[in-house]
Amino acid sequence: MERLLKASEGKHPEAIGALLWHLDRARERIEALSPANRPDQIVHGDFAPWNLRFHEGKLSGILDFELAHRDHRVGEFALVWRGKYDALVHGYNEVLPLDPEEWALLTPLWWAFLIESAYQLLQAGTWDDGWIVSKLLVRSPLMGPDAEPYRCTT
Repeated sequence: MERLLKASEGKHPEAIGALLWHLDRARERIEALSPANRPDQIVHGDFAPWNLRFHEGKLSGILDFELAHRDHRVGEFALVWRGKYDALVHGYNEVLPLDPEEWALLTPLWWAFLIESAYQLLQAGTWDDGWIVSKLLVRSPLMGPDAEPYRCTT
């Protein structure tokens, strides 16, 4: 992944710089934790308002399972959160509390999803319109030590 990102740096220097910076940070955070030892489960992959149906104020249906996959429970939280919907994570936490390691995994898993998406586009010979990097640059108080704004280092 890193090799392909660096090979594309000449075409998209600012975007690749941001991707590499976030990749390094995500790796640092994940290496300090032990996600491989966590149980996994089936997650929806896009558990967001547009895929939820309600009847009389109660959840009555869930749509669109094309992104369903095995992941850590917190992987679902990260995808729903998207780095900015803090109230959703707090709401989930009220029903199914996150443990301290899950809180710490929230940011690096969200970033990993975005970086993987950019990598897949590069592998396919295409490029993102800026959406991926714009999402990487979003900051939330839930990011703890990673809530500081990204500053280009090149």
